[in-house]
Amino acid sequence: MAKFFNQKVKKGKKSKTSSTSKTVIFAIIAVIIVIFVGVLLTVYAKNNHKDVTVKLREKIAVEINDTNVNQDLFFEKLENVKEKDIKIDYGKVVFDKVGTYDVTITIYNKKYYSKIEIIDTESPVLETKSHKINVGESYKASDFVESCKDNSGKDCIIEFYDGALNQNGEKIDYRNFTKEGHYDLEIVASDDAGNKSSPQKATLTIGKNDTYKPITCNYGNGEYDETNIIAVNVTNNGCAIDLNLYDNEEVLAPVNKIKDSEKEKLKKEFSKINLGVKNIYINTDITTVLNTAGKGVVGYTLKVTVSIKNNNKEEVIEEYYVNLNGGREYIINTSDELKGKKRKNK
Repeated sequence: MAKFFNQKVKKGKKSKTSSTSKTVIFAIIAVIIVIFVGVLLTVYAKNNHKDVTVKLREKIAVEINDTNVNQDLFFEKLENVKEKDIKIDYGKVVFDKVGTYDVTITIYNKKYYSKIEIIDTESPVLETKSHKINVGESYKASDFVESCKDNSGKDCIIEFYDGALNQNGEKIDYRNFTKEGHYDLEIVASDDAGNKSSPQKATLTIGKNDTYKPITCNYGNGEYDETNIIAVNVTNNGCAIDLNLYDNEEVLAPVNKIKDSEKEKLKKEFSKINLGVKNIYINTDITTVLNTAGKGVVGYTLKVTVSIKNNNKEEVIEEYYVNLNGGREYIINTSDELKGKKRKNK
C-alpha cells in the first residue's frame, strides 16, 4: 500500500509539470500570433494609404523646351506620399510647342488629372554687328545680325526697329539710307510667340570712304553715368535727344513695352510657385537718364519691384533693373528661397 501510495504521488507531480509546460507553449504561441497579427495590421495600414492627402493644381506653366519639370508644381497639397511612388505621364505633352496638354498622375494605383501649359515668355537674345555696302547696293535687317538665339529653338524674326526717332524727335526709316557715310541703326528680334528683344544698335557704312564724318549733336553726345542701368538707349548716331521729348509717347514706347512684357513674364513665372498668398504686387519705376552734359536724354531705366503680403505685412521678394539686353540685374531676389520653403512644407 505504501508503495502504491508513493507511486500515485509521483504520478501527480509528473502531471503538474506537463501541464505547466503546455501552458508556457500556449503562451508563446499566443504571443507569436499577436505579433504576427500586429505585423499584418501594420502592413495593411501602410498599403491602405488612408492617411494620404493629394490636392492637385488644375494647371501649371512651363517654358517651352523645358523637359525638366519639377513635379512638386502639380501639388497644392501632398502628404504621406513618397516621391518614388508618384508616376507622371507626359505622353500627350509636346514640349517644343506652345499649348495646353493633359497630364495623368498616378499615386498608389489611383489616377489624378491635371494640365501643363507650355508657354514662351522669353525674348530672343540678339547680338548685332556692323555692315558695309557700296553706294547703290541694298541691305536688310538680317545683315546686321551676329547671332540670335531663342528658347523655342526656331529662327528669330529680324526687323529694323520702327519706333526710332532722331535727336529732334522725328521718325527714322532705317531702310532708306543711300548716301555715302556712316549710319547708326537699330535692329529687333522677335519669335513666334510675339516676344521681342530690346532694340540693338548696329552701324551701316555706305561707300568706300571709311573716314567718319562727325554729326553735330544739338543736345550733346550719348555719354552718360554708367552706374545707371538703362533698359532703353534712345540716342541716335551718338547724339542724345531733345530734353523736351522725355515724356513723348513714341520715345517712351520701347520702355513701356518692356515694362508690360516684364509684368506678363512675372505673372506667368509666379503662376508656377505656390507662395501661399492671395495677391502678388508688381510695381515698376521708369526714370529718365540724361547725358553727362545734362542737355539731352540718353535713355531710361526700368526698376521692377515684386512684393507679397503675409499677415498684413508687405515683403519685397524681388527687385531688379532691366538691362539693355533684356536681362535682370537683381537688387533683391528671395523668390527661389520661398519656392524651396514651399517644397519643404509639402
